[in-house]
Amino acid sequence: MIVSYLLLAGYFVIGLLWSINIESSLTKIGTFLLPTILLCSIISINTQSERDFEMYVVSYLIGCVVLSVFAYANREQILLDATYADMERVSALGQDPNEFCVLLNTGIGMLLHYLGSKKKLSIVLIVWAVIAFWSFVVLSTGSRTGSIILISLFVAYLFNNKASIPFMLPLLLVAAFYLSQYISSGILERLMETSDSIKSNDMSERGLIWHWAWISFQEENAALGVGFGNFPEMLISHGYPGRASHNTYLSYLICGGIVGAAFFLGIIVRIIDYVIKIHRIEKKWNMLYYILPLFIGMITLETNNRRWLFLLGLMVYKYYKLISVENDRIVVNTSIR
Repeated sequence: MIVSYLLLAGYFVIGLLWSINIESSLTKIGTFLLPTILLCSIISINTQSERDFEMYVVSYLIGCVVLSVFAYANREQILLDATYADMERVSALGQDPNEFCVLLNTGIGMLLHYLGSKKKLSIVLIVWAVIAFWSFVVLSTGSRTGSIILISLFVAYLFNNKASIPFMLPLLLVAAFYLSQYISSGILERLMETSDSIKSNDMSERGLIWHWAWISFQEENAALGVGFGNFPEMLISHGYPGRASHNTYLSYLICGGIVGAAFFLGIIVRIIDYVIKIHRIEKKWNMLYYILPLFIGMITLETNNRRWLFLLGLMVYKYYKLISVENDRIVVNTSIR
């Protein structure tokens, strides 16, 4: 995975030659992209055992606990300060509600993966209680993207545990109904408008931003793009407001052109390839819990200035390497016997 990251970073460094705003691209590459590659390299070198991997997961889950408890405990003050206070949207530590949901949903996915192995009933009940609490917090943000991700995670869980569907599906529906009783009517109304928002191609003005971007991009270098992080600058240069793309896939196409998008999609394809390989070993699509939150979230979020994709790809890659070594060891021992 590190090689794929280096290729993407190398391309954007060379892309400074044709960037429409060299200073902006240089700053974002120097303060985000290159440090991210360095961080991933260090993590990759220091992740040599399943215990190392588990420590990263546990650290992440602790972070989710802190964020969710903070959001719930400070709910009233957050609502007073929130931009969307009229709809009572909850977040934590000033994060965008949609980004907050991606992070928390990833934690939920990790817990669903944990439930895939046999555990004591008491532990299972505790984990489900945490999942229920985090689900409530996700729904309380009013994030339609977060709600779609949450549903997709539970669908993936049922898909991975088909035998439990007759029991779990009614239970999940009852739990969803129960939780909805504690969510404000404004939030529920917003969530129910998800389908209409998609059909209208508006999606909270995202459709308009994408339209501006596509018109502007037709006058730019389609093959090489406008330079790393220059999506807002491109819009401004064509007379539109300098807004974030709200779509990571579109952002990489605009900033990197067809060539840069190919490097970006190469990373996506590699991650999916490792997910498939893990499925062949474990016979379950366990890594769906890890990739669904981000892959879906990137449709409505610009994550170019977030390390999520790089860290996610590294986790999937290291998980595959660790379980493949263990699987080879089992095969060898079996053949010896």
